[in-house]
Amino acid sequence: MSGPFGRLFNGRPASPDWSGTRTLHYGDGVFRTVLVWQGQIIDRQRQFARLASDAEALHLHWPAPAVAALATEAGSLAVAAGRGALRMTLSRIDGGRGYHAGSDDCDRLLELRPLPDHPTRCWTEGVVLYWSPVLLGIQRQLAGIKHCNRLEQVLASRGWQPDQDEALMCDAEGRVICGTRSNIFVVIDGVLVTPALDRSGVAGQMREHIIDLACTRGPGCEIGTLAPDEIRHASEAFVCNSLIGIWPVRRIGGLELPAPGVLTQQLSALLDHPWAGS
Repeated sequence: MSGPFGRLFNGRPASPDWSGTRTLHYGDGVFRTVLVWQGQIIDRQRQFARLASDAEALHLHWPAPAVAALATEAGSLAVAAGRGALRMTLSRIDGGRGYHAGSDDCDRLLELRPLPDHPTRCWTEGVVLYWSPVLLGIQRQLAGIKHCNRLEQVLASRGWQPDQDEALMCDAEGRVICGTRSNIFVVIDGVLVTPALDRSGVAGQMREHIIDLACTRGPGCEIGTLAPDEIRHASEAFVCNSLIGIWPVRRIGGLELPAPGVLTQQLSALLDHPWAGS
């Protein structure tokens, strides 16, 4: 690069390794946040499979040597830390200025942080959800993918009250989709239901795991369209993600629910997630 061109970060020259990534400029990448417990990555195979699936959906080239390298690096961080929240990001490499991607190759970034300070009551007594006024855009080509553009979730996370633990989000046509950082399951007329994510939202690895458990060893699970009015007829509910496992829901807006409910307890026992608060 010649002449006056370059990159500055807080007034200092910035390394092109990460400052030029398309994730930074366009959200052009995918990620997964996984639980590290006792030096191990929980649900390791499922997590890598979901990361690979999302990368393929965005046409990110992630060859076998890079997969092996990421696995080795992630394992080393896990062993060294013992426990924590590990974010694994695949970002399309710098292809120059403009929206058109000049390459399908990707960089990898690993970041291990301490686990969030969630109290044990979230698992034992349940959590409070409120209805977010922020609506999720409908885009079938991105539906289900955990891509790096999370601005809708950032907007929905503003202004939470001290007694609120999660915000429940609908799409632009009023369908219930997910929480800002979780997927939701409800029991209506004795049937376990979770929203379809073919138009928007993130298909979390834990969501897929719970669906598998429910269908093979539990009460079964239906995947379909849910309206807010239907949620108000729920007899129990829970939210989930890879860090927390399952949180029972004790209130959604003005709806009080038993927490944990019978099916929630059954699936929590089947899941046997290791982390249950600080």
